[in-house]
Amino acid sequence: MAKTLADLLSLIPVTSQWPPEIVIFDIHTMQERFCLANSVIPQLESAVPSIRQILASLPDVSIVSIAFHDDGAYKRFYVYFDDGIYLTMEIPSSFATR
Repeated sequence: MAKTLADLLSLIPVTSQWPPEIVIFDIHTMQERFCLANSVIPQLESAVPSIRQILASLPDVSIVSIAFHDDGAYKRFYVYFDDGIYLTMEIPSSFATR
């Protein structure tokens, strides 16, 4: 899927001034950024600071649960959040083959 998206984004035409810059949030693996053609400049960003800002503005953050799509995402991102309720949702193997 990442390769397909990279192929589609790489088809964006170059402007008369410079290549277009594409902002991508929370790319899962760094090697995916190299799937883009040289005609597009990727700018990699993280949504974690925005999520932390929203959580800090809530009056009662104790009612918030943070869900991660797998154990790897939990291990990578849980350190950015205060102690709380963390959920890990594994995708059943029957769905992964679709």
